[in-house]
Amino acid sequence: MTRFSSARLKLTLWYLIIVAIVSFSFSAIIYNGVVSELERGFQIAEFHVQSPNNVFVPRKIALQILKDDFELAKKAVTIRLLSINAIIIAASGIAAYILAGKTLEPLQLALEEQKRFTADASHELKTPLTALRTELEVALRDKKLNLKDAKNMLKSNLEEVANLQNLSENLMKLTRYSQGINGIRFNRLNIKIPLEQAIKKVTPMAKAKNIKLRKDISNIEIKADSQSLEELFIILLDNAIKYSPEKSVVIISTLVHRNKVAVDVADQGVGIAKADIPHLFDRFYRADVSRNKTKADGYGLGLAIAKEIVERHKGEISVRSIVDKGSTFTVLLPIS
Repeated sequence: MTRFSSARLKLTLWYLIIVAIVSFSFSAIIYNGVVSELERGFQIAEFHVQSPNNVFVPRKIALQILKDDFELAKKAVTIRLLSINAIIIAASGIAAYILAGKTLEPLQLALEEQKRFTADASHELKTPLTALRTELEVALRDKKLNLKDAKNMLKSNLEEVANLQNLSENLMKLTRYSQGINGIRFNRLNIKIPLEQAIKKVTPMAKAKNIKLRKDISNIEIKADSQSLEELFIILLDNAIKYSPEKSVVIISTLVHRNKVAVDVADQGVGIAKADIPHLFDRFYRADVSRNKTKADGYGLGLAIAKEIVERHKGEISVRSIVDKGSTFTVLLPIS
């Protein structure tokens, strides 16, 4: 039996105990009330039971005369109340088991997600650490290691350290966004501002691959956090450039649709397989197409962070893609 199965049964038992206490307490009150009413009825009945001399029979004698009926009435009330309590407890047991499962489900999902997160983070940390250790051990055993080779090794190690630092920063960033403690401040702003800032920062990367960034951006006022939106658009543009071939085009456009602004980032890259799309925004997930066809650094955290930013803005993020044709990421944000 798993920890959550055991906890579910215990929680169900506690629910049942509480229901049983309440139910039997009310039954006791009802029983006493019914018996009191029966006795009062017999008090009235004694006035209708008369002797041959037309003398009223005292209450005590009347109760003795009707004793069997009184006992039968009490027994019937007891059986009826016990039956009702049995039905209540049985129904409550089923309901309590379902309710316990619903109560524990978010905790179970959170714990499973935490386990997956820990396992994935450990795996991602292990790879560069293993590379660092192996390279250092090989260098230390090499008696002919010269200054040039040592510098090359240190340069390689520095790149791995930078990757580890980037991973750590993204992990902390993702945790802060998911917990809603990343200092997001909502203000009225023109969506063009964070978009232009993001485009400016990825332009050197686009120029290095001779990729043209084409803009079709409108002046649209929304209530949002400029810094986190800038980070969101940098992630989407970075991905678009990273997985696009040289001399291609990345298109950034905005459109107002049903009191929401839609921001599209479309590329002409390798595309994403349908099987990968449902998992694309999961932590540490990287589609096979991108790994096989394009050499790209990263740990699969960018889109997970993007999703958290969008959710903090009560928006939606989605992707349409055709393998070998390109992908379009769409962010929907409420205008007001």
